[in-house]
Amino acid sequence: MFEDDGVRPVQANRKRFGTHEPGSGETSGQRSIGLYLLLMGVSLALGTFQTLLFARVLSPEGFGYYGIALTIAGYGAVFQFGILSGLTRELPVSIGARDFERATRLAGETAVALAVASATMLPLFLLAVFLLADFSNPGLQTAAAMAGVLTASRSFGGFVLLRMRSERDVVGFPVAMIAQRVVTAAAGTVAAYYFGFVALLWVFVAVELATFAVGTVVRLRPLNYSDVRLADIRYLVGIGMPVMLAGVLRSVQLSVEKLFLLAVASAQVVGVYQVAWIPVALGIAASGIVSQYAGPKLLTEYGAHGSVRKVFGQSLKISGAIIVIGLAAAPVVYLAGEAGIRMWLPQYIESLPAFRILYIGAVLVAASTSNFAVSAANRQRIMLYAQVTSTVITLLAYAVLIQFTNDILWFAVVNVGSITTDFVIRLGFNYYVMRRYS
Repeated sequence: MFEDDGVRPVQANRKRFGTHEPGSGETSGQRSIGLYLLLMGVSLALGTFQTLLFARVLSPEGFGYYGIALTIAGYGAVFQFGILSGLTRELPVSIGARDFERATRLAGETAVALAVASATMLPLFLLAVFLLADFSNPGLQTAAAMAGVLTASRSFGGFVLLRMRSERDVVGFPVAMIAQRVVTAAAGTVAAYYFGFVALLWVFVAVELATFAVGTVVRLRPLNYSDVRLADIRYLVGIGMPVMLAGVLRSVQLSVEKLFLLAVASAQVVGVYQVAWIPVALGIAASGIVSQYAGPKLLTEYGAHGSVRKVFGQSLKISGAIIVIGLAAAPVVYLAGEAGIRMWLPQYIESLPAFRILYIGAVLVAASTSNFAVSAANRQRIMLYAQVTSTVITLLAYAVLIQFTNDILWFAVVNVGSITTDFVIRLGFNYYVMRRYS
């Protein structure tokens, strides 16, 4: 996976993937970063277009159920038991420490563990949805079931993308993302137009599985799936479980208002809110773009120099730059968003006031990169404590809100307040880690 006979590992990776490794030259590094950001910017633009396209093709009610399915699927990482989250740290750190044998073994063990977890948990989830849960709304029941299938497929697509970004494949990773967007948009539009939101979700499932198959066979080097050590899996679960739980709670905090809104309004209203929520989705995607490049890079460098303080300082600079750029772009986003909704999605015109409010939250979501210090210090439980705090505050806020209103404008206000609270809490906990473990 990382070594060729007679060739230094880093050189072998460059020849295979064209990646930039620290120390290979400032100019080359700048080109790698520039190329990565350019390609991921294209992916982000395609993702935005894809969402708008699906909103136009589906009815507001169908788009609402589609949004509910994606929301529930966002909580499905709990079925991975933290294994993939553990590999997110250990793979780049092992590569940075030049422990290529361990990196290869951990990747193979993770693939096997994910297969076992999916084969076990998906049938149990579907059984609960169709036989045990009391759904008075068939559309909601179908959306919940499809969320489980999508969650299982995302485990495998996400595994391939994790390997690519951990190995610093600055071309292959964004190209894979772009290919996902293009295929999903093309096939999903046809499926949604003729068969509705369920067929659209099946397209998402097929694309995730195709990503795993093509990436494993074509782009990445083979793994040994027979060398599985339970001690390694227990270790990945141990360090990954807090991160996974924090990630699931993060998804709850950012998107649970749709479930609260569905309790007091119709799926059509949720569909309108889903359009207003597009800035937050873009903020999450932008944060992912930064994290997917900067995370492995900072953790790889941490494997070499071991300075938590340096990781925290670099993450603060990244967050500050994102906030400045995001706020400066607000007037353009407001004008473009209003024009786009009025011309392209007139049936969602009621989403505009909430759209403007949610953009502020989207900027802070994109800037939430300070958790790199916690990950570097291997103190993932602290990340979980921070996320539990902000999620509990969010749930209480929505529980109170639905007693008084189902106006999506107030749901947007509470969402931004929740995001702001979470940003401050994360920053404080990471500052503590930096001071405590530097």
